[in-house]
Amino acid sequence: MNHKTKTKDHKGKATKKSSLKAALAAHQARAAKSKRVAHAQKIDKQKEARSKKSKASNTRDEEAPFAVSNTLEVKPKSTIPFEDDDHVLLVGEGNFTFTFSLVTSILPTSPRHQFTSTSYDSESECYRKYSSDTAKRVADLKAMGVKVIFGVDARNLESCKEIRTMRKHMGDRWNGWNKVIFNFPHVGAGITDQDRNILTNQRLLLGFLSSVAPFLSKGQPLKHRLSKEQIESSDDEDMELTLARSEHENQTNQTQVSELGRRAAPSREGSVLITLRDSIPYTLWDLPTLAKRPPQQVHGMTSRPQPKYLQVRSFKFHPDAYPGYQHCRTIGLTNASNEDILRGPCRTWEFVLKPRDDIE
Repeated sequence: MNHKTKTKDHKGKATKKSSLKAALAAHQARAAKSKRVAHAQKIDKQKEARSKKSKASNTRDEEAPFAVSNTLEVKPKSTIPFEDDDHVLLVGEGNFTFTFSLVTSILPTSPRHQFTSTSYDSESECYRKYSSDTAKRVADLKAMGVKVIFGVDARNLESCKEIRTMRKHMGDRWNGWNKVIFNFPHVGAGITDQDRNILTNQRLLLGFLSSVAPFLSKGQPLKHRLSKEQIESSDDEDMELTLARSEHENQTNQTQVSELGRRAAPSREGSVLITLRDSIPYTLWDLPTLAKRPPQQVHGMTSRPQPKYLQVRSFKFHPDAYPGYQHCRTIGLTNASNEDILRGPCRTWEFVLKPRDDIE
Protein backbone atom coordinates (compact mmCIF):
# COMPACT_ATOMS: atom_id res chain seq x y z
CA MET A 1 0.00 0.00 0.00
CA ASN A 2 1.26 3.54 -0.78
CA HIS A 3 0.97 4.98 2.74
CA LYS A 4 1.97 8.51 1.65
CA THR A 5 -0.85 8.76 -0.83
CA LYS A 6 -3.42 7.18 1.47
CA THR A 7 -2.64 9.31 4.51
CA LYS A 8 -2.90 12.50 2.53
CA ASP A 9 -6.13 11.68 0.78
CA HIS A 10 -8.56 12.33 3.66
CA LYS A 11 -11.47 12.63 1.28
CA GLY A 12 -10.71 9.20 -0.10
CA LYS A 13 -10.63 7.79 3.44
CA ALA A 14 -14.02 9.29 4.24
CA THR A 15 -15.44 7.88 1.03
CA LYS A 16 -14.04 4.40 1.81
CA LYS A 17 -15.32 4.54 5.39
CA SER A 18 -18.77 5.52 4.14
CA SER A 19 -18.61 2.76 1.54
CA LEU A 20 -17.66 0.18 4.19
CA LYS A 21 -20.53 1.30 6.44
CA ALA A 22 -22.98 1.21 3.52
CA ALA A 23 -21.79 -2.25 2.53
CA LEU A 24 -22.11 -3.43 6.13
CA ALA A 25 -25.64 -2.01 6.42
CA ALA A 26 -26.65 -3.68 3.16
CA HIS A 27 -25.18 -6.98 4.28
CA GLN A 28 -26.97 -6.78 7.65
CA ALA A 29 -30.25 -6.14 5.83
CA ARG A 30 -29.65 -9.15 3.59
CA ALA A 31 -28.74 -11.26 6.59
CA ALA A 32 -31.90 -10.25 8.42
CA LYS A 33 -34.00 -11.09 5.36
CA SER A 34 -32.26 -14.44 4.94
CA LYS A 35 -32.85 -15.19 8.62
CA ARG A 36 -36.58 -14.49 8.22
CA VAL A 37 -36.78 -16.68 5.14
CA ALA A 38 -34.81 -19.46 6.86
CA HIS A 39 -37.09 -19.26 9.89
CA ALA A 40 -40.18 -19.53 7.71
CA GLN A 41 -38.70 -22.53 5.89
CA LYS A 42 -37.84 -24.14 9.22
CA ILE A 43 -41.43 -23.74 10.42
CA ASP A 44 -42.73 -25.26 7.19
CA LYS A 45 -40.36 -28.23 7.53
CA GLN A 46 -41.42 -28.76 11.15
CA LYS A 47 -45.07 -28.74 10.14
CA GLU A 48 -44.36 -31.20 7.33
CA ALA A 49 -42.37 -33.46 9.68
CA ARG A 50 -45.15 -33.43 12.27
CA SER A 51 -47.68 -34.26 9.57
CA LYS A 52 -45.60 -37.19 8.30
CA LYS A 53 -44.99 -38.42 11.83
CA SER A 54 -48.70 -38.29 12.57
CA LYS A 55 -49.55 -40.23 9.42
CA ALA A 56 -46.85 -42.82 10.12
CA SER A 57 -48.09 -43.22 13.68
CA ASN A 58 -51.66 -43.76 12.50
CA THR A 59 -50.48 -46.35 9.98
CA ARG A 60 -48.56 -48.28 12.66
CA ASP A 61 -51.55 -48.19 14.97
CA GLU A 62 -53.79 -49.59 12.25
CA GLU A 63 -51.36 -52.31 11.16
CA ALA A 64 -49.94 -53.35 14.53
CA PRO A 65 -51.90 -51.85 17.43
CA PHE A 66 -49.93 -53.81 20.06
CA ALA A 67 -46.42 -53.29 18.59
CA VAL A 68 -43.81 -51.40 20.61
CA SER A 69 -42.10 -48.60 18.70
CA ASN A 70 -38.30 -48.62 19.09
CA THR A 71 -36.68 -45.32 18.08
CA LEU A 72 -33.04 -45.20 17.02
CA GLU A 73 -31.15 -41.92 17.07
CA VAL A 74 -29.44 -41.40 13.73
CA LYS A 75 -26.49 -39.04 13.80
CA PRO A 76 -25.97 -36.81 10.75
CA LYS A 77 -23.14 -37.77 8.42
CA SER A 78 -20.11 -35.55 8.60
CA THR A 79 -17.89 -34.18 5.87
CA ILE A 80 -14.25 -35.05 6.48
CA PRO A 81 -12.32 -33.04 3.84
CA PHE A 82 -8.96 -34.79 4.12
CA GLU A 83 -6.97 -37.38 2.18
CA ASP A 84 -4.40 -39.76 3.62
CA ASP A 85 -1.49 -38.08 1.85
CA ASP A 86 -2.53 -34.49 2.52
CA HIS A 87 0.14 -32.22 3.92
CA VAL A 88 -1.77 -30.18 6.49
CA LEU A 89 -1.07 -26.84 8.17
CA LEU A 90 -3.22 -25.88 11.16
CA VAL A 91 -3.20 -22.27 12.38
CA GLY A 92 -4.74 -20.70 15.46
CA GLU A 93 -4.68 -23.88 17.55
CA GLY A 94 -5.30 -23.45 21.29
CA ASN A 95 -5.27 -26.69 23.29
CA PHE A 96 -4.27 -28.72 20.19
CA THR A 97 -7.19 -31.15 20.60
CA PHE A 98 -8.22 -30.73 16.95
CA THR A 99 -4.70 -31.52 15.78
CA PHE A 100 -4.52 -34.53 18.07
CA SER A 101 -7.87 -35.86 16.82
CA LEU A 102 -6.91 -35.30 13.18
CA VAL A 103 -3.61 -37.12 13.57
CA THR A 104 -4.72 -40.02 15.76
CA SER A 105 -8.36 -40.60 14.72
CA ILE A 106 -9.06 -39.08 11.29
CA LEU A 107 -5.76 -39.79 9.51
CA PRO A 108 -4.11 -42.38 11.80
CA THR A 109 -2.09 -44.04 9.02
CA SER A 110 -0.65 -40.84 7.56
CA PRO A 111 3.04 -40.08 8.15
CA ARG A 112 3.22 -37.58 11.00
CA HIS A 113 5.69 -35.29 9.25
CA GLN A 114 2.82 -34.27 6.96
CA PHE A 115 1.26 -32.24 9.81
CA THR A 116 2.35 -28.80 11.00
CA SER A 117 0.32 -27.32 13.84
CA THR A 118 0.74 -23.74 15.04
CA SER A 119 -0.49 -21.49 17.83
CA TYR A 120 -0.58 -17.70 18.00
CA ASP A 121 0.46 -17.80 21.65
CA SER A 122 3.95 -18.43 22.96
CA GLU A 123 4.44 -21.90 24.45
CA SER A 124 4.30 -20.66 28.05
CA GLU A 125 1.25 -18.48 27.35
CA CYS A 126 -0.53 -21.39 25.65
CA TYR A 127 -0.04 -23.65 28.66
CA ARG A 128 -1.15 -20.88 31.01
CA LYS A 129 -4.33 -20.10 29.08
CA TYR A 130 -5.59 -23.58 28.35
CA SER A 131 -6.21 -26.88 30.13
CA SER A 132 -3.49 -28.48 32.24
CA ASP A 133 -3.13 -31.42 29.85
CA THR A 134 -2.19 -29.19 26.89
CA ALA A 135 1.55 -29.52 27.58
CA LYS A 136 1.34 -33.32 27.58
CA ARG A 137 -0.71 -33.29 24.39
CA VAL A 138 1.88 -31.12 22.66
CA ALA A 139 4.66 -33.39 23.90
CA ASP A 140 2.82 -36.42 22.53
CA LEU A 141 2.33 -34.75 19.15
CA LYS A 142 6.02 -33.89 18.94
CA ALA A 143 6.97 -37.45 19.94
CA MET A 144 4.83 -38.73 17.07
CA GLY A 145 6.68 -36.51 14.61
CA VAL A 146 4.17 -33.66 14.25
CA LYS A 147 5.78 -30.24 13.80
CA VAL A 148 4.42 -27.90 16.51
CA ILE A 149 5.27 -24.19 16.34
CA PHE A 150 4.32 -21.43 18.79
CA GLY A 151 4.10 -17.68 18.23
CA VAL A 152 2.77 -17.93 14.67
CA ASP A 153 0.59 -15.07 13.40
CA ALA A 154 -1.85 -16.39 10.81
CA ARG A 155 -1.81 -12.94 9.20
CA ASN A 156 1.93 -13.12 8.61
CA LEU A 157 3.07 -16.70 8.06
CA GLU A 158 6.12 -15.48 6.17
CA SER A 159 7.51 -14.02 9.40
CA CYS A 160 7.71 -17.48 11.02
CA LYS A 161 11.35 -18.57 11.02
CA GLU A 162 10.51 -22.29 11.24
CA ILE A 163 8.23 -22.11 8.20
CA ARG A 164 10.86 -20.21 6.20
CA THR A 165 13.43 -22.83 7.22
CA MET A 166 11.17 -25.69 6.12
CA ARG A 167 10.73 -24.08 2.74
CA LYS A 168 14.46 -23.37 2.39
CA HIS A 169 15.47 -26.94 3.23
CA MET A 170 13.01 -28.37 0.71
CA GLY A 171 14.33 -26.11 -2.05
CA ASP A 172 12.82 -26.89 -5.45
CA ARG A 173 10.86 -29.76 -3.92
CA TRP A 174 8.79 -27.36 -1.78
CA ASN A 175 5.10 -27.43 -2.74
CA GLY A 176 3.41 -25.89 0.28
CA TRP A 177 0.43 -27.50 2.00
CA ASN A 178 -2.58 -29.27 0.49
CA LYS A 179 -4.89 -28.18 3.32
CA VAL A 180 -4.62 -25.15 5.59
CA ILE A 181 -7.13 -25.06 8.45
CA PHE A 182 -8.23 -22.14 10.62
CA ASN A 183 -10.98 -23.18 13.03
CA PHE A 184 -13.06 -20.45 14.69
CA PRO A 185 -10.76 -17.48 14.02
CA HIS A 186 -11.36 -14.56 16.38
CA VAL A 187 -9.23 -11.64 17.53
CA GLY A 188 -10.37 -12.14 21.13
CA ALA A 189 -10.08 -8.41 21.82
CA GLY A 190 -13.32 -8.12 23.77
CA ILE A 191 -14.70 -5.37 21.52
CA THR A 192 -18.31 -4.70 22.57
CA ASP A 193 -19.23 -2.42 19.67
CA GLN A 194 -20.62 -4.79 17.04
CA ASP A 195 -19.53 -2.79 13.98
CA ARG A 196 -15.95 -2.46 15.25
CA ASN A 197 -15.94 -6.13 16.23
CA ILE A 198 -17.03 -7.14 12.73
CA LEU A 199 -14.45 -4.94 10.98
CA THR A 200 -11.65 -6.13 13.28
CA ASN A 201 -12.39 -9.79 12.61
CA GLN A 202 -12.82 -9.14 8.89
CA ARG A 203 -9.29 -7.70 8.87
CA LEU A 204 -8.09 -10.87 10.59
CA LEU A 205 -9.69 -13.03 7.88
CA LEU A 206 -8.34 -10.86 5.05
CA GLY A 207 -4.88 -10.92 6.60
CA PHE A 208 -4.94 -14.70 6.83
CA LEU A 209 -6.23 -15.17 3.27
CA SER A 210 -3.46 -12.93 1.99
CA SER A 211 -0.75 -14.52 4.11
CA VAL A 212 -1.59 -18.14 3.30
CA ALA A 213 -1.82 -17.78 -0.49
CA PRO A 214 1.91 -18.41 -1.23
CA PHE A 215 1.89 -21.52 0.97
CA LEU A 216 -0.87 -23.44 -0.84
CA SER A 217 0.25 -26.40 -2.94
CA LYS A 218 -0.06 -26.32 -6.71
CA GLY A 219 -1.16 -28.98 -9.16
CA GLN A 220 -4.33 -30.78 -10.17
CA PRO A 221 -7.41 -28.57 -9.57
CA LEU A 222 -9.44 -29.66 -6.58
CA LYS A 223 -12.66 -29.55 -8.60
CA HIS A 224 -11.30 -32.40 -10.73
CA ARG A 225 -11.00 -34.54 -7.60
CA LEU A 226 -14.57 -33.86 -6.46
CA SER A 227 -17.61 -35.15 -8.30
CA LYS A 228 -20.02 -32.63 -9.83
CA GLU A 229 -22.70 -33.69 -7.38
CA GLN A 230 -20.38 -33.12 -4.41
CA ILE A 231 -19.58 -29.57 -5.47
CA GLU A 232 -23.11 -28.57 -6.48
CA SER A 233 -24.65 -30.10 -3.35
CA SER A 234 -22.06 -28.73 -0.95
CA ASP A 235 -24.68 -26.87 1.08
CA ASP A 236 -26.63 -30.09 1.74
CA GLU A 237 -25.83 -30.27 5.43
CA ASP A 238 -26.52 -33.99 5.80
CA MET A 239 -24.60 -35.10 2.76
CA GLU A 240 -21.38 -37.01 3.19
CA LEU A 241 -18.74 -35.58 0.87
CA THR A 242 -15.89 -37.91 0.09
CA LEU A 243 -13.28 -37.47 -2.59
CA ALA A 244 -14.12 -39.22 -5.84
CA ARG A 245 -11.24 -41.60 -6.32
CA SER A 246 -11.16 -45.03 -7.87
CA GLU A 247 -9.87 -48.09 -6.03
CA HIS A 248 -6.74 -47.96 -8.16
CA GLU A 249 -6.09 -44.34 -7.18
CA ASN A 250 -6.54 -45.21 -3.52
CA GLN A 251 -3.99 -48.02 -3.79
CA THR A 252 -1.56 -45.74 -5.63
CA ASN A 253 -1.89 -43.00 -3.03
CA GLN A 254 -1.34 -45.48 -0.20
CA THR A 255 1.90 -46.55 -1.87
CA GLN A 256 2.96 -42.91 -2.19
CA VAL A 257 2.22 -42.32 1.48
CA SER A 258 4.45 -45.19 2.56
CA GLU A 259 7.29 -43.94 0.34
CA LEU A 260 6.92 -40.24 1.06
CA GLY A 261 9.64 -39.94 3.66
CA ARG A 262 10.33 -36.22 3.65
CA ARG A 263 9.00 -35.50 0.21
CA ALA A 264 6.96 -32.46 -0.77
CA ALA A 265 3.19 -32.25 -0.67
CA PRO A 266 1.36 -34.04 -3.52
CA SER A 267 1.00 -31.96 -6.68
CA ARG A 268 -2.59 -30.87 -6.37
CA GLU A 269 -4.33 -27.59 -5.74
CA GLY A 270 -4.21 -26.59 -2.09
CA SER A 271 -7.30 -25.34 -0.28
CA VAL A 272 -8.12 -23.18 2.72
CA LEU A 273 -10.67 -24.40 5.26
CA ILE A 274 -12.21 -21.86 7.67
CA THR A 275 -14.82 -22.82 10.28
CA LEU A 276 -17.13 -20.31 11.97
CA ARG A 277 -20.38 -20.28 13.90
CA ASP A 278 -23.21 -20.14 11.37
CA SER A 279 -25.10 -17.43 13.24
CA ILE A 280 -24.98 -13.71 14.01
CA PRO A 281 -22.57 -11.95 14.55
CA TYR A 282 -20.25 -14.39 12.73
CA THR A 283 -22.37 -14.44 9.58
CA LEU A 284 -22.03 -10.65 9.45
CA TRP A 285 -18.31 -11.09 8.85
CA ASP A 286 -19.38 -12.23 5.36
CA LEU A 287 -16.48 -14.62 4.87
CA PRO A 288 -17.47 -15.83 1.36
CA THR A 289 -17.51 -12.27 0.03
CA LEU A 290 -14.19 -11.41 1.70
CA ALA A 291 -12.60 -14.43 0.01
CA LYS A 292 -14.18 -14.06 -3.43
CA ARG A 293 -14.47 -10.28 -3.79
CA PRO A 294 -12.02 -8.68 -1.31
CA PRO A 295 -10.89 -5.06 -1.28
CA GLN A 296 -7.74 -4.80 -3.37
CA GLN A 297 -5.65 -3.64 -0.45
CA VAL A 298 -6.30 -3.30 3.27
CA HIS A 299 -4.93 -0.38 5.26
CA GLY A 300 -2.08 -1.35 7.59
CA MET A 301 -1.50 -4.71 5.90
CA THR A 302 0.84 -5.93 3.19
CA SER A 303 1.30 -3.88 0.05
CA ARG A 304 0.53 -6.97 -2.03
CA PRO A 305 -2.86 -6.97 -3.79
CA GLN A 306 -5.41 -9.01 -1.84
CA PRO A 307 -5.74 -12.46 -3.52
CA LYS A 308 -9.08 -13.69 -4.78
CA TYR A 309 -10.45 -17.15 -4.04
CA LEU A 310 -13.07 -19.48 -5.46
CA GLN A 311 -15.46 -21.20 -3.07
CA VAL A 312 -15.31 -24.95 -3.64
CA ARG A 313 -18.00 -25.88 -1.12
CA SER A 314 -19.31 -25.30 2.37
CA PHE A 315 -20.64 -27.87 4.79
CA LYS A 316 -21.88 -28.22 8.34
CA PHE A 317 -19.12 -28.76 10.88
CA HIS A 318 -19.88 -31.53 13.39
CA PRO A 319 -17.48 -31.36 16.37
CA ASP A 320 -18.44 -34.91 17.38
CA ALA A 321 -16.85 -36.17 14.15
CA TYR A 322 -13.45 -35.42 15.71
CA PRO A 323 -13.04 -37.63 18.81
CA GLY A 324 -11.52 -35.77 21.74
CA TYR A 325 -11.89 -32.33 20.16
CA GLN A 326 -12.59 -29.63 22.74
CA HIS A 327 -13.22 -26.10 21.58
CA CYS A 328 -11.41 -23.36 23.45
CA ARG A 329 -11.88 -19.63 23.18
CA THR A 330 -9.13 -17.27 22.04
CA ILE A 331 -8.99 -15.70 25.52
CA GLY A 332 -8.44 -19.11 27.13
CA LEU A 333 -10.36 -20.75 29.94
CA THR A 334 -13.07 -18.57 31.50
CA ASN A 335 -16.02 -19.04 33.80
CA ALA A 336 -18.17 -19.38 30.69
CA SER A 337 -18.16 -22.79 29.07
CA ASN A 338 -15.83 -23.10 26.12
CA GLU A 339 -18.30 -25.54 24.59
CA ASP A 340 -21.04 -22.88 24.28
CA ILE A 341 -19.82 -21.89 20.84
CA LEU A 342 -20.39 -25.42 19.55
CA ARG A 343 -24.00 -25.66 20.72
CA GLY A 344 -25.25 -23.74 17.71
CA PRO A 345 -24.73 -24.54 14.02
CA CYS A 346 -21.17 -24.28 12.72
CA ARG A 347 -20.03 -24.26 9.09
CA THR A 348 -16.78 -24.85 7.23
CA TRP A 349 -15.99 -23.04 3.99
CA GLU A 350 -13.41 -24.39 1.57
CA PHE A 351 -11.65 -22.06 -0.88
CA VAL A 352 -8.97 -22.35 -3.55
CA LEU A 353 -7.03 -19.52 -5.16
CA LYS A 354 -8.67 -18.02 -8.21
CA PRO A 355 -6.45 -18.51 -11.29
CA ARG A 356 -4.88 -15.21 -12.25
CA ASP A 357 -6.17 -15.57 -15.82
CA ASP A 358 -9.71 -15.51 -14.38
CA ILE A 359 -9.18 -12.44 -12.22
CA GLU A 360 -11.19 -9.55 -13.59
